[in-house]
Amino acid sequence: MTEEKRDPLVVVKDLHVDFDVRDGIVHAVDGASFTIYRGQTLGIIGESGCGKSITAKAIMNMIPKRGKMSGEITFYEKWSDGTGETINEVRIDQTNPDSEIIRRIRGGRIAMIFQEPMSSLTPVYTAGFHIMEAVNLHRYVGAKTIGDQMGDNIQRKRGVSEEDARAIAVDMLRRVGIPNAEKRVNSYPHELSGGQRQRVMIAIALSTHPDLLIADEPTTALDVSIEAQILDLMRELQETQDMAIMFITHNLGVIAEIADEIVVMYMGKEVERSSTLEIFENPKHPYTRSL
Repeated sequence: MTEEKRDPLVVVKDLHVDFDVRDGIVHAVDGASFTIYRGQTLGIIGESGCGKSITAKAIMNMIPKRGKMSGEITFYEKWSDGTGETINEVRIDQTNPDSEIIRRIRGGRIAMIFQEPMSSLTPVYTAGFHIMEAVNLHRYVGAKTIGDQMGDNIQRKRGVSEEDARAIAVDMLRRVGIPNAEKRVNSYPHELSGGQRQRVMIAIALSTHPDLLIADEPTTALDVSIEAQILDLMRELQETQDMAIMFITHNLGVIAEIADEIVVMYMGKEVERSSTLEIFENPKHPYTRSL
């Protein structure tokens, strides 16, 4: 990530997420603070249950109703009308999760790849329908192009034609490594393997050209060659769209390859943050050294 890309995209300050359960209060996230910059890849690592996924859902304003969120999450939404750019500060933590502004941001400006693709895909809709729906809801005119032939032909606006949306769906399935994309675009989730369903989820998230992609263990179900292809695609879109990535994983090899900076979480707390090189060569916290 170059210096000119150091504009903040998401700023998290003293984030707390608590759940009231039968045995008491669970502090799922306990005071996390970090900034995600445009064009940056921020890695989030830590053991299961440390608060990584809950932090991601807080940024999406998707905390379950029984959860209580406090702190600040500010999203810097950039608009361009051809004559200049406008930055709109959105306090996600103060916005109703069902509001129009959150529905506009969630899935469009901020997209997320979830861990469980089968539970995230609607069984009665095809893979292509899922992608086409995302494109129609969240593509905008005059935002960004992805720098290839497909990008030159995309209508980036609400209401992309069905023909164009289908072409985008086929192309995205092909780009995430699904063979026979023209046929698989008509496949239902139960007709796809676990790895293929995961790739459909990745295609949905990337098809909207988000400002921030939150990737929660996105390559867990994929073999090494497909994993490399997905990481290359993420980097391509990042470079051509100035997209930021929040990459959550247990795989230290992947995080070393893709992340600019790393946040280490332990028991809901952010215990260390530094450049990827510093984390691997000179970790400060005992928990980081134990990973």
